[in-house]
Amino acid sequence: MSQNYADWNWTEIEQCLGRSEVKISDRLFVGLPFLIFSIISVSLNAIFMRIIHANRSFLDANLKRHIYSLAIACTGYMSVNFWSHIPIVLFAAEVHDPVNIILATPNSFFYQAILFTNFFIALDRFVMFAMKEIHKTILRSSILRHLFVVIPWTMCTFIVAHSTSLGCYKRVNPYVLSYTYACSNCEFYDPLLYWFAWAFPGAIIILYLSILIVVFRKRPAAGHNLPLRIVGRQRKEIKLIIQFLMIGSFQLFNSAFFYVGPKVITIKDLSSFLITLFSATNSITNPLVMIIFQKNIRTSFLEGAKSCFIKIPKSSREKINNFSLAVPT
Repeated sequence: MSQNYADWNWTEIEQCLGRSEVKISDRLFVGLPFLIFSIISVSLNAIFMRIIHANRSFLDANLKRHIYSLAIACTGYMSVNFWSHIPIVLFAAEVHDPVNIILATPNSFFYQAILFTNFFIALDRFVMFAMKEIHKTILRSSILRHLFVVIPWTMCTFIVAHSTSLGCYKRVNPYVLSYTYACSNCEFYDPLLYWFAWAFPGAIIILYLSILIVVFRKRPAAGHNLPLRIVGRQRKEIKLIIQFLMIGSFQLFNSAFFYVGPKVITIKDLSSFLITLFSATNSITNPLVMIIFQKNIRTSFLEGAKSCFIKIPKSSREKINNFSLAVPT
């Protein structure tokens, strides 16, 4: 039988959350690495956005909009920790409801934004490869081009607003040292969010694998007399698809651990530490993969590091051009 937590006072909520004494060593074990990872993640995503902006020829305009959107979502996701998770976990700040809920809710918002944005990037790339005429129609329409970017944010706004209206809240559990939906009315959203956490990363992987199949099936039909310039671009575009596949795979792993980890790892502090660790690394996967595998982005990053990123240099004008050359007509 479900309970109505909306009428509970904070003392009752504390009992529900498992009120107990938390050692300083436990707070440091979980909170300090998370503080460090949060700083790294926010800084890396901010630097990545500056690199993309300074070197406008790196990516096609349509893909760049999605990359900006994803970087903003990742930055927001980790920024929430500075005013919500870290003060409570690391510094033992007493933050009661409803302030705890208000401060922690953006964590859900930006997490959903990351999930849906990654999916729509994969969907956009799939449409471009498998449905070229439809993709050309989308590119010709300013409304449709921006719609693919706006829809993920609209979806996460609706989900957070609707779940909150039903009494399904996220807060920081000061005793388990992690974000939680526990002790709130999430009978509807618990299974739905669980399904989202598996279905969307799984769909992302399927879409990118489908793109690779489409590419490799169509390449032989184009013959072996393609100019070297086109062959070179094909390789770069396939390489970028594999990079996005890596990002989607890591997100699936992160979602799997979030739900399976606490059941497998019974040590509370270790479980909380690993969940927060994978949460942080999930937000830096996108810029990290792009910096490691994209030569121009990596060059700008390394050059910018020499000036502590006060100045971001422009690299060569080489461009990844809409992936259109990867599917010869």
